[in-house]
Formats: sequence, structure tokens, C-alpha cells
Amino acid sequence: MAAEGQAFPTGTRQAAVRRPPGRPRSEVARAAILTAASALLDEAGCAALTIEGIAARAGVGKRTIYRWWPTKGATPTSTT
Repeated sequence: MAAEGQAFPTGTRQAAVRRPPGRPRSEVARAAILTAASALLDEAGCAALTIEGIAARAGVGKRTIYRWWPTKGATPTSTT
């Protein structure tokens, strides 16, 4: 039996698994972003590429893109 205030009996407590704070990054969103960026680059070129355009095409928010890549310039280089 667990003592008052303890979740586990003494000696049986399991080590807590630590994960980074915040929501885990989605690999599905990352793939959609890369696909959208690549398609937009093929269609309009780098000068017309915008974070807003990538987000709209990928179906994600701009913040999701910035979680993966800190700048617009970093995004298309990941597609090659």
C-alpha cells in the first residue's frame, strides 16, 4: 500500500519520462509543409514564396512552420 501522500509504495516508484515542454511536433504537418513549399517553388519561384502561402497550401498555421524553420529562407532549402 502507498503511504499517505505517495503515489507508489516506497522503492517501486518509476522514473518519470521527461519530454520537452509544449505540444510535440507533427511529422504529418512537416511533410505537408515541405510538399507545399516545393510545389509553390515549382509554380512561382522563390521570390513569390511566402510563409502565408505555404501555410495555406499545407493546411497549417504560420506558427507551425516557424516551429520547424526559424526563417522563410530556411524552409525551401529543406525541400532539396
